Amino acid sequence: MAENEKPDSERSLPPSEKRLQDAREEGQVPRAREISTLLAFGGTLIFFTIGGIWLLGNLLGFMRQGLTLSRDQVFSSSAMMPQLGHLTIQALTLFSPLLLVTLVGLVLGMLVLGGWNFTLKPLQPKWSKLDPIAGIQRMFSLHSLGELAKASVAVILLTGVVVAYVWTHLHELVSMPSGDVRSSLFLAIDLVATVLLLIIIPMVFIAIIDAGLSWWRHYSELKMTIDEVRREQKETEGNPEIKARIRQQQREMARKRMMQAIPGADVVVTNPTHYAVALKYEEGKMRAPRVVAKGVDLTAARIRGIAAEHKIQMIEAPKLARALYAHAELDSEIPMNLYTAVAQILAFVYQLRAGLEPEALGEIEIPAGLDPHEQTGL
Repeated sequence: MAENEKPDSERSLPPSEKRLQDAREEGQVPRAREISTLLAFGGTLIFFTIGGIWLLGNLLGFMRQGLTLSRDQVFSSSAMMPQLGHLTIQALTLFSPLLLVTLVGLVLGMLVLGGWNFTLKPLQPKWSKLDPIAGIQRMFSLHSLGELAKASVAVILLTGVVVAYVWTHLHELVSMPSGDVRSSLFLAIDLVATVLLLIIIPMVFIAIIDAGLSWWRHYSELKMTIDEVRREQKETEGNPEIKARIRQQQREMARKRMMQAIPGADVVVTNPTHYAVALKYEEGKMRAPRVVAKGVDLTAARIRGIAAEHKIQMIEAPKLARALYAHAELDSEIPMNLYTAVAQILAFVYQLRAGLEPEALGEIEIPAGLDPHEQTGL
């Protein structure tokens, strides 16, 4: 990404979808660490609330087993080692649910804001990260100072909550060693759960503020300048000049194919000078006559010229020519409401081909509303 190419004052436009997607591919997604901390604490509190009794019973059994030693274990270090190994495995097994709950909370907290985003690009070496001057600048940047201030406020606030609670329950903590083991462990679990609850309450507000700041910072860093927006549009949509040239070439090719189809037409209906539409009909192969060429002005003149060169019959029917040009698509069948008018033209042409002398065509009438000149009042 190119966050540092332009000063922030020039980045006034919101990031495009492509820029946001490119940032995700580079591993740049908003993350709020305080949400992870909050969910980790919340998971731990739930564990102590639901599984506190289970943990208490297992801790008592663990302590009883750890303090029960045989004569060989007391007087032989080699006999003590298997016992220590067994106790270590048992301790890990005992606290593994708590570690798992904490880990799940941390992972879910990472996914809340930016979602799942797996990429190896952040692990790729970048020489810019080895620049000591840039590193010092990052250390004393506004972002780093803001993170330090946020962390300091959170630590002070949470430490104050814990100290205040411990101070008000100091007599209970002092009396714990003098009580029985079961009562002391139960009191310790209760104290831990209460402290976690007191920590979670302010952590909710800290996490909300941290999430908002993280999203705002991520969004601000990806803002774009006018030049970047234009460059991206060119990369995404292509150079406008090149696209216009391609469209021009496509029109030329379509016009060339259209002109090549005129010699196979049955008739050309003209305006007589401004419009020309070439029609073709093959009985048994086509459901209706098709438009093989159409045009106005210079294109119409070219159609008439090719038709004359190949002795294609041309019929003057101004209203029909205009209606066909306006409502019939190139290389498509004519509209159904023009069937009757076109049938009169084709019948006349077929009689001429057969050497007959058909009656002269009068004015070809078409349904009302199809002549564009009627709609424009011309």
